[in-house]
Amino acid sequence: MRRARDATGAYASMFGPWSIKVVNELDRCSKDAQDMLLTYHDRMRPGHAFHGTTNLDVTSLTERFQTRFQSVRLQPPENGLLAAFLARRWDAPISIIRQIAEGAKGNVRAAMADLEMWMG
Repeated sequence: MRRARDATGAYASMFGPWSIKVVNELDRCSKDAQDMLLTYHDRMRPGHAFHGTTNLDVTSLTERFQTRFQSVRLQPPENGLLAAFLARRWDAPISIIRQIAEGAKGNVRAAMADLEMWMG
């Protein structure tokens, strides 16, 4: 965490004007880590963005942390969309792909793991 905080943008991206820091599973951060992330956020310069993810309810984060960011809820894909995604990437019978997509109930990671296991 300290390395991320200390690296508040001394270098620019050679691929575009924005530098984006991604922190996954923010719900696993302690209160102290959330406070450090707020300090990091306060020191960010223009052209820098912060993107955090959580699979849990955002109420597991402190109120101070919650109110500093915009929360966007993503819905899981429908079975047909998930099946189409799997079919584009793996050469498996469509009946198996549809069965796996239905069983995964929108969980893309689970569907991918199930299909990879089925393919051996």
